[in-house]
Amino acid sequence: MSNGTAGFINGSINAASVQKIQCVIDVQKLQIDGDVDSMDKLQLDTEWFILHGNLKNNKEVDIKNWGMLSTGNIKNTDSLIIDSYFVCTNTGQLEAKKSKIKAPFLFHVRFDDKDAALGIDTKNVDSLLSIESIIFACGESKLEAESIQNSTVLLFRFASLTATTTPDHDQLTHWNNTVKRLSNAFSSADKPSDETIKNLFSVYNEGAAANQHASEIDLNSHIQFYIEVKAIAQNLKQNGIQTFDHNDLIDALKRAHYQENLKQFNLLIDRCLSVKIYKFMRDLFLSKASLVGFQKKLGFDDLPSINQNKKGYQSVGYWGINVGGHVEASGDGIYENFTKNWISHGSYNSAGDIEISSNSIYQSKYGNMVAMLGSIFFQGNDGKFENVKSAKEIWADFAQDFEAQNVVSKIAKISANNIAINDIKSDEACIKAGNVAKVHNFQAHNVSIEAQNNVEADGIGENVTIISDKANVKASGKIQAENLSISASEFIDLVFDYGSNHQVGKINAKCRHMNNIQEFLHGTGVFNDMHVRNQLGLEASDEAVFLSNLHRNCSIEVKAKSIDIVGANSSAKSMKLEANDHLQVHHRSSINAGEDIVLRLNSNYELKIGNAQIRAGRNAKISAVRNVETVPEVIQFSQSSTKRRWGKKRTTWTTTTYVYGANITAGQELMFASDYESVIFESANLTATNLGLFATNGGVSLRGRTGGTTTSTKRSSFFGAFNKKSGSSDQTWHPTRVNANLISQARDFESTGSQINSPMAFIKAENVKLSGKKLAKQSFTAKQSIHGIGFQQNHSNQCQEYLADSYFNSCISTIKAKSLEVIEGYRINVAKEFFVNAEKATFEGAELHSYQSSSKFKTEYLLLSRTIKFREDTVTMSSMQRSNQVTNVGEKSVFHLRDATMKDANLNTNEFLGMIDDLQIVSNVSTKAGFSRKNEYEITFACINGVIVPIPGYSIAETEFTEQKVLQQSGVYSRKGIFDNLEIRHLMLQGGYIISDGEIKKFYQHCEKKDVFESSTFEANSSSFAVELDNNSHVQSVAIGQAEANFGVEATLSSTIGNISDLQNSRRVTNQWNKKESKFCF
Repeated sequence: MSNGTAGFINGSINAASVQKIQCVIDVQKLQIDGDVDSMDKLQLDTEWFILHGNLKNNKEVDIKNWGMLSTGNIKNTDSLIIDSYFVCTNTGQLEAKKSKIKAPFLFHVRFDDKDAALGIDTKNVDSLLSIESIIFACGESKLEAESIQNSTVLLFRFASLTATTTPDHDQLTHWNNTVKRLSNAFSSADKPSDETIKNLFSVYNEGAAANQHASEIDLNSHIQFYIEVKAIAQNLKQNGIQTFDHNDLIDALKRAHYQENLKQFNLLIDRCLSVKIYKFMRDLFLSKASLVGFQKKLGFDDLPSINQNKKGYQSVGYWGINVGGHVEASGDGIYENFTKNWISHGSYNSAGDIEISSNSIYQSKYGNMVAMLGSIFFQGNDGKFENVKSAKEIWADFAQDFEAQNVVSKIAKISANNIAINDIKSDEACIKAGNVAKVHNFQAHNVSIEAQNNVEADGIGENVTIISDKANVKASGKIQAENLSISASEFIDLVFDYGSNHQVGKINAKCRHMNNIQEFLHGTGVFNDMHVRNQLGLEASDEAVFLSNLHRNCSIEVKAKSIDIVGANSSAKSMKLEANDHLQVHHRSSINAGEDIVLRLNSNYELKIGNAQIRAGRNAKISAVRNVETVPEVIQFSQSSTKRRWGKKRTTWTTTTYVYGANITAGQELMFASDYESVIFESANLTATNLGLFATNGGVSLRGRTGGTTTSTKRSSFFGAFNKKSGSSDQTWHPTRVNANLISQARDFESTGSQINSPMAFIKAENVKLSGKKLAKQSFTAKQSIHGIGFQQNHSNQCQEYLADSYFNSCISTIKAKSLEVIEGYRINVAKEFFVNAEKATFEGAELHSYQSSSKFKTEYLLLSRTIKFREDTVTMSSMQRSNQVTNVGEKSVFHLRDATMKDANLNTNEFLGMIDDLQIVSNVSTKAGFSRKNEYEITFACINGVIVPIPGYSIAETEFTEQKVLQQSGVYSRKGIFDNLEIRHLMLQGGYIISDGEIKKFYQHCEKKDVFESSTFEANSSSFAVELDNNSHVQSVAIGQAEANFGVEATLSSTIGNISDLQNSRRVTNQWNKKESKFCF
């Protein structure tokens, strides 16, 4: 132990032969030029301490001083503690297993070819270097330990090496060569140029400045400050540590213009220039108090904390500046948190994670950051960096602006208010911007870009999602993306560069409004160079979209407020159209897709399909919340023609009604669905392998529309002496046609006049109605003519009803319903099996009415016989013919019914099976009625005794007939016998039959048979009155005659259960008559 005002050690103090030696030196000024060796504990307390010699092989070294200058070496030390209460300058080597250095102002600057290092021991896995300071300037030097903990308000590193792992030989050689070149640059009389330093850094961080998008930087501030730092350190080395004045350091910072480049830099200047720092630290020194926490006591109380339990490299403070330095870390990683600014023109290389936090983060193009096996994390207010590479993830979170260039990572997650990124490569990338995002040359497999406002992007990766609340999206350059998704809450203004030949696999745009929406869909205008291979998607919730003559090789998916399809539209793949308010396929339009078609309407309006062609190569699905309806185009064409010849004229008027319905075809599946109402087809053609019709809350309706031709003709000749009018009306039926396997589930199923060809059919509904359609033919004739001095007029009218060709053809059919109606003569043909399960079933034929009438009125004036003749003929005929409903089944009919009625209906099957509670088979009669009347009147004017006397005469004849007859009996014909496999509890036959080619056993519990009454009657009546005159007008005779004739037949049609031969004897005549009566008087 020594005590005094000054101490000098020029020789050696060696305690290698003595155990547990403790050396304490307490002097005002101490300079060691010699060696102090092998102490268990070496404690040096001095105001000024200068080390030019060596402290080596000491276990514990504890140095407390006001100012310290070390150009020597401290080596092979277990524990090194340096507390410099004012300033510490090291240009030598400090080496210990655990080093703790505290000093407000700390310089670690290299001046010669020796390697300067703080806290280095590569053999010890627990080596620790801990530094606490206000300003720490480290230049052309090295810091190395397994764990480095640096807490510095302002950290300035210039071409320094900081390592928590041993750099390899190439790295050390590279760094040493660079440092030598820097030393040469700074050893000249003139200050090295900014360009010289840039070139040196380009060599040091190989390839870091190669990025063509990299921004130019200004290194003058850093060069100026480092020159000042070197000058201060050189002065302390030459003139003594006691010459240090912290005002010189602050002035150097000012001259370097850092107050312009570092935000809130005046805070540091004010605190460092205040009396407090000098007086406070002086009081601490004189009282020999600990320096633990001195930064907070000086007012820097918001410095980030060091995690004492964390290994690796940690550096915290207000400002961190790395100019050409290199930080090398092991798997424990790198952690730097500088609350004000973090600036790097150097490199970071870590086997673990890298975490950088600061209000402002900046890494220039001369910087380089690599996490070989870990991730990189950035967090701050604003940031800008280049040349960052991570084997795992790059995560950046900034409150304001962020810029990045030359970034490589497996996963990138970046969020900021404004984002600008150039040259980034990543497998997965997520970009979130509060305001604007600009992304260029973004090469990634999966990219998500989200911004509140504008988005600019080019060169973006394979799968891209762009989201912007108020988007103006600009895609520039050449885009090659497999999946590109763009969305905005309000508006998309998407712009592509001309001539860039953009190649996109899938593109989807989602917004409320979009500019150039038609050009986007058609690939014209500003989108002329956008080539989409697989899918083009658009969701514009407030836009009205018109698809007109759209042809694409890719799939098309459109969701909009309203969609109108006009003209021809096609996709080589699929087409999906969804509207929120209105969706309509207009007349004479078409949709063709090589794969699938989907039409969907999400509103309370009908989805209407007009006279359109819809063809899907694979599947088609058409659905709506309310009605799905096909509406045929009905066109009326009217024309007239007139032909004239001398004395003749003929005019013809013709009106033809044409009906054109929708044609909808799918190669595989065709489906129609309504969520709450009905699916309605009118004069539509549906073709597919399988057809599904679903309306569980409404109905399915297959309808047709009536067309036809009406013609009328008017003829006149002899200038109107002869006139004739005639006309006809002939209806045509345009049914809905189905060619597919059919499955239908609905509340109601209705088919009116439809033509269904369905190999496999399944219909399930509460009410099923299959109905035929009645049509009519009408004609009329009216003729007027003049014969001599007579007149003739003829009238005729005719109307006849008939059934349109409507049917249900199937191979195997199943109908499940509460109520089944097969009416109006609708035909059912099932090749194999027909299954019916219903509570109530009705099979009924049609009533076809016809009417015919004619009338003739003629007058003749016979001048020679002085006679006037009148003749009137009237004929009327009417009929009601019952046309039976026929069901033909090739193999077996299986009916499970509670209440069944066959009225004018026939079931012809190979085998009749099932259970029926109540079956009624009724045959109704068809009727005919005719009436004719022939009236002739004549008046002869005779001169009797000079007086002209009219002599009348007349002849009246009337005939009337009626007929009521069953034209075709109702019944069931089973080719196979009927045994126990059919059970009917109550059977009622009224002129009906159940017959079989085979044996019939009793299959009913109760049977009631009723006969049907048939009749045919004819009546004829005639009367006459005539007066015969001679040549002298004398009455020769008077004749009065009357005749009547009445004959008829009555018969009964009985019900039959048995064989076909039994059916032949079912009709029996019960009554017939023939009466004639004549009376004549002369």
